[in-house]
Amino acid sequence: MFVSGLGYIIGETFKGLYRNRWMCITSTGVVVVTLLMLGLFMLVSFNIGHITETVKEQVEIVVYIDEGADQDTVNALYRKLNEHSQVGEVTYVSSEEHMRRLQMQLGGMLEGYDSALDNPLLASYEIKTVVQLMSGYPYENEQDMEITIKSLDLLKPDCLRIYPFVPICDTEIHDDMERNLVKMNSVDEIIEKSAKIFIRAMENNIPVIRIGLPLSGDIPDIYPHNLSQVVVQKAIEILAGKGEKEFVIPEEWITSFNMAHKKFPEITRGVL
Repeated sequence: MFVSGLGYIIGETFKGLYRNRWMCITSTGVVVVTLLMLGLFMLVSFNIGHITETVKEQVEIVVYIDEGADQDTVNALYRKLNEHSQVGEVTYVSSEEHMRRLQMQLGGMLEGYDSALDNPLLASYEIKTVVQLMSGYPYENEQDMEITIKSLDLLKPDCLRIYPFVPICDTEIHDDMERNLVKMNSVDEIIEKSAKIFIRAMENNIPVIRIGLPLSGDIPDIYPHNLSQVVVQKAIEILAGKGEKEFVIPEEWITSFNMAHKKFPEITRGVL
């Protein structure tokens, strides 16, 4: 009974398809065209996103040096660029180096061209930008902290400096603290906030070139002298507490890893 019933259903299905074959062909065609258009739009969207990300990664700041500039002018320009608060690194690139890079990019297209006799390319300074973020500011709440951390996702600078808050005398925030209008976070809380910024920087492949202000007579000495190592240690501990087991650690942070390993003996060091 079941077999005969199944045969009847299949037979009626094919009869219905045959009787309404043009309707079936039209419906199938509409579905195929819709899927093709959807796939095309997804492919275009993916490629545009990929091209946009590639262009963003290749954006750089270059200051070209006039061919007639003397050495004193070139040196003065270098000093002025380095003094800028948002400049992390300034690299001199000669005209010969620019030509070598161009030859590598174009390959055989410049074969036979004598760049030693005629090099139209100018020397330049290549500039890497730096963002400076303060952690643990007394008036900062958790929402402000999240905004600060997420800003790295948008800014994506070439490098980062993290400055844990320091109450410097004769500043407005120091006066507010003296009048008990606001309370300073504990050193441990500020270090933890610095570690969270450090983690987000690593997730975005942003090198952290400094943690903490340079010590001077005007700056209170309230943090451990190995502040960078302590912040990196805290970052490793935060990630280990979330289940991370393996950490790819450069030699400069091996002390931080060893300190964190005492608290989380299950973590291991990966190979660079």
